[in-house]
Amino acid sequence: MPTGSRCGAVSHTAAIDALPPGNTPESGPSVVIKFDVYGLFRLEVRREDDAWVAYRAELGKRRRVDELAIPRDLPPEELRNYLDAFYHEYAKPGQRVELLC
Repeated sequence: MPTGSRCGAVSHTAAIDALPPGNTPESGPSVVIKFDVYGLFRLEVRREDDAWVAYRAELGKRRRVDELAIPRDLPPEELRNYLDAFYHEYAKPGQRVELLC
């Protein structure tokens, strides 16, 4: 699995707030938020055509995750909790979906 920096002490909301100007959920496909799912795989969640679309990122490739339907009105600061709930069966005790910077 490729390595990447974790946001560490930076809160998910602070990381979302730190997106460049104009990079909001309403601004179209420019929003890309990356997550590490329990150290098993990486997800990229993108805002495309007024909807959230998830892609599994592995070895320089992206594959759309069609079985993951994220509500279009879900605020970006709730994505990590939503992914945690969706993938909880893969987690070991104490693990969380992590936001990647």
